[in-house]
Amino acid sequence: DAQPSITADTSEAGESAANTSPRTQVHAVLDAAQLEDLIAALEAVPLFALDTETDSLDAHRAGLVGVSLGAALAFDTAASDARVRAIVDYFGPLPDGLAARRPRLPPTLVLHGARDPVVPVSQAHAIARLLAEQGTPHELQVYPDQGHGLTGAAQLDAAARTARFLDRHVGLR
Repeated sequence: DAQPSITADTSEAGESAANTSPRTQVHAVLDAAQLEDLIAALEAVPLFALDTETDSLDAHRAGLVGVSLGAALAFDTAASDARVRAIVDYFGPLPDGLAARRPRLPPTLVLHGARDPVVPVSQAHAIARLLAEQGTPHELQVYPDQGHGLTGAAQLDAAARTARFLDRHVGLR
């Protein structure tokens, strides 16, 4: 049973990124090994925003952007790490058991295709319901003619929404 791999890469310019790459279908159930991989990636990659005024890392401005399984991992991470101040969920599932645990979750932007054959759009609505029940600020955008990925105008709209959301919640500028 293949598990997703999480890799950390630091470019020559010093920019860091973590990437989740599932080798099989999206898993909504996160096992201990997956969480261990995520924790290892987070330890390797700074989970902070750069404060451009002081040219230092700011522990109070961490945000996670997750795509598909990466979004589920972002939710599980935020549920146990208060440094996470925002989540952007690109067509990800609600991790099994998360709603029952009722953890504190940060402001969240949920972006999903209505015709997603991999992660049903009902998952996006379940996430929005959980966030609403908790009084967590959130936005839900469902793109009617999109699947498990966004293209064209929907892709551009999602990118603009992501930038505005992260700027509002973790201060990108």
